[in-house]
Amino acid sequence: MKRLKLQWQSIRSGIASEHPLEVGKALTKVFLTIVVFLALLPQHTEAGGWNLRLFALLVSPANEIGDTFAGIAGVLAFLWIIITVWLQSQELAAQREELRLTRLEMGEQRKATQDMARAMSAQAEASETVQKQRSQNAAKDLLDQLLENFVIHCHEGSFETWRYHRVSEDKKNRHYWSQKCVAPR
Repeated sequence: MKRLKLQWQSIRSGIASEHPLEVGKALTKVFLTIVVFLALLPQHTEAGGWNLRLFALLVSPANEIGDTFAGIAGVLAFLWIIITVWLQSQELAAQREELRLTRLEMGEQRKATQDMARAMSAQAEASETVQKQRSQNAAKDLLDQLLENFVIHCHEGSFETWRYHRVSEDKKNRHYWSQKCVAPR
């Protein structure tokens, strides 16, 4: 009796479950229980007596036995087709949710990539600015040095040693004055 009570509780919890396989198992148990119950019911025979329906099934012609089993199998097949469709709909819903989460994640990755590209662009601009500043500082230092030498030579009056030079580097023309040692003529 306890075993029967446990089976009934498992059937009730299975039917109330949201898991298709548990519901399918429970409904299969209910259907087979009904079939067994109907098979154990008495049936009035033509001879005026009573027999169990199961005994009547066993002594009936082969086509009637086949029709009975086909009917039972058809009901179970239909039940499990419904359970399969339910299971697939749950899996499709889970896939849709995964796709939605993937789209959200890819949107966040796109934003992060754009932020990183902006940061790299700003870093490149800063590096270029620093390089220009260094170049300008080097040119300023050279100009200051040349002007200082020029001022010194102006006071000494030795202009004959100054020459104008034109140098091309990196496709930029640079002009400058420099002091060359010139041998006296």
